[in-house]
Formats: sequence, C-alpha cells, structure tokens
Amino acid sequence: MNTEETDEEELTIAHEPAGDTLKVVSEIVNREVGGSFSYEAIKAQAVAVYTYLKYNGDDSSDLRGKPDPPQIVIDACNDVLGEALFYDGNYALTVFSASSGGCSANCYEVFYADYPYLRSVPSDYDAAFDPHWGTVTYIDAETVKKKLEKAYHVTLSDDPGNWIQPVYSEETGYVTEVSIDGQTTAKGYPFSLMMGLKSSKFNLTYTYD
Repeated sequence: MNTEETDEEELTIAHEPAGDTLKVVSEIVNREVGGSFSYEAIKAQAVAVYTYLKYNGDDSSDLRGKPDPPQIVIDACNDVLGEALFYDGNYALTVFSASSGGCSANCYEVFYADYPYLRSVPSDYDAAFDPHWGTVTYIDAETVKKKLEKAYHVTLSDDPGNWIQPVYSEETGYVTEVSIDGQTTAKGYPFSLMMGLKSSKFNLTYTYD
C-alpha cells in the first residue's frame, strides 16, 4: 500500500541527505536496472527499492544511486511512488539480486535472521540469460590459504582438500555452511563474498598438478 509520506519524508543514501523521494528512488533504480528493462520491471524494482529504504529507517543501507536517470526510469518510479510492501503491518525486507542460480535461496540459508515470506522460488530463465551462469573461477592454493587464515584467524593444515568443506541445501543447492579445515564453521553467503564469488550457489572442485 502507499505510505502517503513522500511529500515530507527525508530519505538518505549512506546516511547522507540525498534529495526528495523521487530523486532518491530513481537514482537507485537507475543503478540497479537502468532504463533498458521493461516498464513493469522498472516499476517493480522501484517498489522494492523504496520498501528497502523504509525498512532500513529511510536510509539506503548498502544501496547506492546513479545520477541522471533516463526519463523512462523517472516516469516508472513516479507511477508507483510511495508504494511499499508490508508483512504483518511492518515494512518487508525486499532483498533482490540480478540472478538466482535457477532458484532463489530461503532467507535462513543466506542471512542469520529468518523471514517466513522470503522462501525459495524457481527462477527458470537464469540459465538462458545470466552471463555468469556456469562461470568457473580458479584460485590457487596459496591465495586460498591466505584468504582463509586472514578471514577466520586459523592456521590451516597441510591438506588443501580439507580446507573448504561445503554443506549444501538439499532443497535449493545453495551452500549453507562451510567447514574451514574442521576448525571453524562459516555461513555460506559471507564465505562466498569473502572468496570473491558471485553467490553462495557454487560447486567446489579441487585440481592437483
């Protein structure tokens, strides 16, 4: 429903004043999808962005804007200005991503919190349209060792095959946890970010010379 607050609210980007609601939402939407998407998709993104701002106390949190959005983005955002998603009377957490590896993850597989409205759904077009689908990333053992020891404050054993032991969700295929050399456990999503991977939906293969 519409918040009816857009005339007087003060939204911020990274806790800094960023202009009126239309300007803030349009610039963030411009960065996220630009003007090449279908009009309805841009409107949907605008609702997600605005709700995310409201959920985070009128601040963009990790979202950033891109100035000078094209008119189609401004028009689409204006069409849904003030519309937000709610759950049980509170703003919903409207996280989004460019691709979902064939299906989205359940909230508890990615974040420490869990929300009943953030559940896995199919994303059937990812394989055909995601340019990163099937990307293979090679990382040598020395680099992996440095990353793991720095991030998790451990001294790894001499067996690289034991350093990273993923636990996969049977429902979605996402990596939910990673055992680091049997010494500590990491959540799958922050682990993937630390390693520079696109998401926590990855398969691990060791190659030896």
